[in-house]
Amino acid sequence: MPKANADAFTAHGNHHGQSAGVKVALAFELLSGNIGFHSLQAATEPDKSIAREVVAGVRRGDLVLRDMASPASASSPRSSGGRPGG
Repeated sequence: MPKANADAFTAHGNHHGQSAGVKVALAFELLSGNIGFHSLQAATEPDKSIAREVVAGVRRGDLVLRDMASPASASSPRSSGGRPGG
């Protein structure tokens, strides 16, 4: 995300100045495909606070699967199959 969005979507600059990032929350009903919840949050928003918003819409008998994946950068070990430097 361009740094120009940093005021609206703050991220951790990791000592490299101001940066922008976003967390996307999406909940949908698998059988119908209807979207039940969606939001964009700053990358610095705690996952627990986002989860509270999602859980507020959960009904008895619902199955909730949650993926808290983070994008891998080119320098991340995840981008090389989990092998540092490879």
